Amino acid sequence: MDCIYCKSSNVIKNVIITGGNHMHPTGIVYTERKIWTKTEPIIGEVCKDCGSIRLYVQNTNRNWKQHK
Repeated sequence: MDCIYCKSSNVIKNVIITGGNHMHPTGIVYTERKIWTKTEPIIGEVCKDCGSIRLYVQNTNRNWKQHK
């Protein structure tokens, strides 16, 4: 996939995002079975030409937790 900003094809895919801990690694929080919270890992891409970063998740069909 090309960079969404500069259209370059010089994009590094599947960049590791660090942080969090064993129970809740860095990611987007969702609820499972109405009581358990889990995190969907964040995947990164970096454009080596313009420096832009794109973050996304692979599984989008989750019960995402939102601020109230």
